[in-house]
Amino acid sequence: MKEITYPSFYELKEVLENLTNKSFNVAFGLERGIIISRSNHANTASELAYLFYDKEDIDEIRNEAYRRNTNHTLSGFQIKSESSIELPSVFESIISTGNIEIGQSLSSLTEEYEGKTKIFTSMMEYRKRKIGRIEFLQEETINFKFNFFQIDQKTWQVEVDCVRSNDLGEIKKIFEKNLSRETDFEEIELNSLTTEKTINFFDSLANKFDENWTFKDIKHLTLKRGSENDEDIIDVSSREEDQESDNLSGITQAILEGKNLRENSFVKNSVENGYKFTSMTYEFDHSTEPKTIQIKAEFKGRPKIFETSIINFMAKTGLGAESSELKINQSQKRKYCSMLWNAAKETYYELLK
Repeated sequence: MKEITYPSFYELKEVLENLTNKSFNVAFGLERGIIISRSNHANTASELAYLFYDKEDIDEIRNEAYRRNTNHTLSGFQIKSESSIELPSVFESIISTGNIEIGQSLSSLTEEYEGKTKIFTSMMEYRKRKIGRIEFLQEETINFKFNFFQIDQKTWQVEVDCVRSNDLGEIKKIFEKNLSRETDFEEIELNSLTTEKTINFFDSLANKFDENWTFKDIKHLTLKRGSENDEDIIDVSSREEDQESDNLSGITQAILEGKNLRENSFVKNSVENGYKFTSMTYEFDHSTEPKTIQIKAEFKGRPKIFETSIINFMAKTGLGAESSELKINQSQKRKYCSMLWNAAKETYYELLK
């Protein structure tokens, strides 16, 4: 690993002020006998940045900055072969022969059952160089989990718990390198859907999440037009108290009433002006328990590949059914994201017929 020059005061202050929070900074200082009282976050960051730290201290700051700026998403692809394929054996061969890039590593497979389906799970680690003015954040070691399972003799599905946008591509490249040329890799791609089918895609997901969850609301949507290098973007949020919020209410009502979303005036006008749906954030209520989930479905990247992520998970309490954030672990988040991703996969293949 490349030696990193000790960060400047400016670099440390930028990280401690903008990429970590006050509670971390205070605890970090106390562990080193540094007490900064009656100080706001910016001043606390500034005071800590003046001091000199050893490598372990800098690593701790770096890791916290990366941790707080990691947004888990779930994406995936299917591997299809003209003949029978035994993916676990292929994977173990990749590990034993070391047929991966320098800086990459893979953990041995673990196995578990979900119902009658055997799930194989591993973890990948790789280093990524970042372009930026803060040098000691320019090389990041990324770890992410992924699993795969068999659909039939010639088809396997891979699901990736991404912490960075290019994680899916990293594991996909390893499989591409080690499987025969007769193998196809299928992702949920925006370019494969017409504008009309994209509307149908997002419309359908509202009612396909899970039988235990009921669609309640659309919290946010994004429409784009133009090339990937010169995109015109419309972001519509329910938090806006203006025409945009009314547009979302109209879309929500159309979905609830089972109407054709293409006939909604806002959607129709957007399509006529060349826009295409690229993301939608849904809110679902649990059918029997007082909890609510907000989950985002989005086409992202170049080319735009489908992924899902948890925006919020809330519990309803009291007579007024007030909402408060409910903490769930990463395994639970992955489960909910996988549910929506698989509903999307089913919808996607139906629309391609």
